[in-house]
Amino acid sequence: MFFNEDSDTICALSTPPGIGGISVVRISGQQAYTIVKSLCPWLADTFDTHTLRFGTFYSSSGAEIDHVLLSLFKKGKSFTGEETVEISCHGSPIIVSQILEALASAGARFAKPGEFTYRAFNNGNLDLIQAESIIGIIHSNSKKAASQALRQLSGDLSKQISIIENEL
Repeated sequence: MFFNEDSDTICALSTPPGIGGISVVRISGQQAYTIVKSLCPWLADTFDTHTLRFGTFYSSSGAEIDHVLLSLFKKGKSFTGEETVEISCHGSPIIVSQILEALASAGARFAKPGEFTYRAFNNGNLDLIQAESIIGIIHSNSKKAASQALRQLSGDLSKQISIIENEL
């Protein structure tokens, strides 16, 4: 999978689609905080990494969409390695759709499948085995498969391969 727009700020639903108590929308890239701040004007101009903020999320026209909890991550401190905001909203497909539309109208583009993981790999936060293990975790259908994929994500296999490479 190849992505041409590595410098774009991207957004996507991170939780399964459908009705639920909470949905999480992720936005990542150089303009993530700026875009979210344009839709949540109550945010401060700067933020500390790994912090939470609660408030109203607005459309680009200023209409209230939902009360949200924002998880803020500075560049270098997130899964992707980029500035990232995770928006926890009510799990209504209508609310999620409105939030994604607002993010797109404010300058983000919709992420392609696997693009957040690709960026984590591209920014050195994951090696290829770890990136591939995410698919294994998501699609695991047994405790043993989930456990094995989690060990790979933790770097166990990568460490073993590195030891063998060094010996060779």
